[in-house]
Amino acid sequence: MQQPPHPSLPGACAMEAAYASDLATVANFNREFALGDVAETWTAAARAAVALEACLDVEERERVEAVPR
Repeated sequence: MQQPPHPSLPGACAMEAAYASDLATVANFNREFALGDVAETWTAAARAAVALEACLDVEERERVEAVPR
């Protein structure tokens, strides 16, 4: 179920986005068909979303710091 990296995101963040998306897909599937531990999957998806947000924050900070003043 691995999705390709998101084309508009920088390298590491693209992989974080794909992982978070995969986990959300699994959580939705589990909820729909009452399979697996839905709470555990949603927790993992939420953690992946937080990691993605942190990655994007770092990328943005690096981009801003790279601009000459």
